[in-house]
Amino acid sequence: MISRCAYKDFIYAQKALENGVRRYILKSTNYQELIQAFTHIKEELDQQQHSAAKQGQDMSGKIISTIKAHVATHYRDATLEELAKLVHMNPDYLSKFFKKNAGMLFSEYLTHVRMEHAAIYLNDIQYKKYEISDMVGYSNSFNFTRAFKNYFGMTPRDFRNQKDGSEQLENSSE
Repeated sequence: MISRCAYKDFIYAQKALENGVRRYILKSTNYQELIQAFTHIKEELDQQQHSAAKQGQDMSGKIISTIKAHVATHYRDATLEELAKLVHMNPDYLSKFFKKNAGMLFSEYLTHVRMEHAAIYLNDIQYKKYEISDMVGYSNSFNFTRAFKNYFGMTPRDFRNQKDGSEQLENSSE
């Protein structure tokens, strides 16, 4: 009879191990041993949670980096829908995810990249405003001018004239 009980108890112990048991406590344990066991388990779970959060942050950073790298090279045609497919997310979720992890709306970031490229192109007088508008992803030059003015506080023409004027001043002072 004793061997049968021991065998039965061993089956329970095996099942417990298969299910990830952390500690085995006898029924006649004292209070201090019980507190110590639960404290140890809590520390392990806290450590696992911390590791999972860190991995989540690393993954978020990789996704944001992927999006920014793609926008840096494809800013002319970049869309939220295209990027959502690239990172395997729903566009609505990606929009919220980008805001939370990048600190700005995706549309604000795309406008930032486009406007910075537009400013570079405006420094080269070989490009006309409508060409620059198309080069940075605006099919309508009026919309480009409005976006540029909202971003820089001046029209593309004023920006170009300001640059030309500052270059003339630099050349005359030399």
